[in-house]
Parts: sequence; structure tokens; C-alpha cells
Amino acid sequence: MTAILNSNLTDWTGAPLTYFTSTFTTAIWDANANGSVITSRPGNAASGISVNEPITIFTNLPINPSTVGKGIQVAQNNVAVPGTVNVLDNGTRLNSHRVCRGHLAH
Repeated sequence: MTAILNSNLTDWTGAPLTYFTSTFTTAIWDANANGSVITSRPGNAASGISVNEPITIFTNLPINPSTVGKGIQVAQNNVAVPGTVNVLDNGTRLNSHRVCRGHLAH
């Protein structure tokens, strides 16, 4: 499959988006499979990220909201960072809002 984003999309100032494509393959869904992380933002080893940028995690199967409190840990320099986690998109997207100083480790 190919996702195509073109100049019909604009940013908040009205400037058109630069043409972008992303190609990927799909898999057959297995109801017996465990859930897994598909991707996250910021990406692994990303740098230059704003300290106020939320951490967003996308999963292939819905996450049970009652497990989020103990199932997600965010740390900065090996010290836990307090914050909140929102379960969105029927449980397949998690947004973590944390207040961090400097670089973020997750």
C-alpha cells in the first residue's frame, strides 16, 4: 500500500505540504497474537525533541486502559517522570504528557 500526501494539505498558516509518500505492506490479522508497538513518536533515538512534546505510542491491538498506569514508565536520567497517559483511538494510541527537563529517555 502507498499513502500519498500532497499539496492539497496545508499547515495552519495555509502553506501547502511538501509532497510525501510512504509505502508499506499489510499482514493478516491473527486474533491469537499478542499486541505490539507499531511505532512511537518521538522515534527511537530521536534528538532535538521539545521537552514538552508528548510521547505517542501506536499499537496493533487495543490496550486495556486499566493496565496503563502500571504498564508505562517514562524516565529521564533513570529517574521516573510523573505525568498522565490518555488512551485514544479505541485503545490503539497512547499519549503520555510529561514535564521533562533537557533530553528525554523512554
